Amino acid sequence: MIDAFEALIGPMRYSIIIISAFAFVIGFIIIRLVTNLMIEENTSTIALLKVIGYENKRISSLMLNLYTPVVIFAYLLGVPLGIFSFETMMKSIAEETSFTLPAEIQPIMFLEIF
Repeated sequence: MIDAFEALIGPMRYSIIIISAFAFVIGFIIIRLVTNLMIEENTSTIALLKVIGYENKRISSLMLNLYTPVVIFAYLLGVPLGIFSFETMMKSIAEETSFTLPAEIQPIMFLEIF
């Protein structure tokens, strides 16, 4: 029975790795595009700050820290929704297949994700 379980899980491992890689690439592209869009929209503001004498590091922190509250709010909203979605999906899979995979979400995972 353990061999059958390993045979079932083997291809799933590769699928999870591939999906994770695609998610990372898509996330990187989205962050890159949003950052470029933000810079393009604030080009005149950035130029004005440079003329006034601000350093590039300070300008970067001013532009990026503007969205920190939104990011924190989205994270705090997204984590409970993600947990709820995950638990619902696992219950649905368990009901349909009469087979359950032990999956546990550890609190340290939230810090690792952020």
